[in-house]
Amino acid sequence: MLKDLIKSLYSFSYYKELAEKSAGHTFLFTVIVWLLMSVAASIFMGNTLGKEIPAILHTLPPISIENGVLNVNNNMPYTVLLPVKGTPGLKAVYEPTPSFPPTEEDFLRDNVLVYFTNTKVFMRNMSGKIEEHTYPKEFTYKNADGFKDKEQVDAIVSSIKILVSVSMFIVMPVVILYLASGTLFAGLLLFLMMRRQITVGKILKMCFYMLPPVAVLAAIIFSLSVNASVFQLAQFCLCGMFFQQILNNYKPVQM
Repeated sequence: MLKDLIKSLYSFSYYKELAEKSAGHTFLFTVIVWLLMSVAASIFMGNTLGKEIPAILHTLPPISIENGVLNVNNNMPYTVLLPVKGTPGLKAVYEPTPSFPPTEEDFLRDNVLVYFTNTKVFMRNMSGKIEEHTYPKEFTYKNADGFKDKEQVDAIVSSIKILVSVSMFIVMPVVILYLASGTLFAGLLLFLMMRRQITVGKILKMCFYMLPPVAVLAAIIFSLSVNASVFQLAQFCLCGMFFQQILNNYKPVQM
């Protein structure tokens, strides 16, 4: 399996051998990639949060929540810039009593990740729809002096790191399917253009074996804080190049 992981990064001819592997082997390969990507993402996010979150916490105003009512900055509007790679200027906004609930256009126009009000929090889910949640009345928290204590900040950062690490393992299967679908698009396009003697099933298998080079590309793109839309174009170009070289190892379809 280690050989498959390494050679998938550079050997175009080896993909012909990978395409002949069983479905079980392909599934096991994908599980290993999932674990590696989850660990790498957890380490990367942990390091980023460890550097960025303390600075943000030190600048936050007094915060309290009691009987399901959130009070930030003495009930005055407040905005925080979030340290998210690839999406500079992403914000968390506190608006105590908005005239209307925030819409999808508000999120996109103002580049907002989450809206907080006195009684509710609004977030966009992965499909772009707005979800709203009320604060639990049983939960009480008061921090009249802000986040100045180092031990308190360290405890919060550690908790966030653990939460993010767990979430990476949960979210990564969705990320893998997203990456594989983008790779499949490039593969089918090259398959239709080049007309080689290979089945669609083998093209689909190759999409999962191509996850390592795509993951390396994603790591490079997002470490440079480049806009996420650039990655989609880069992935298409990379996968198109891979499939062009791979399909050259198959005979043309006889017309």
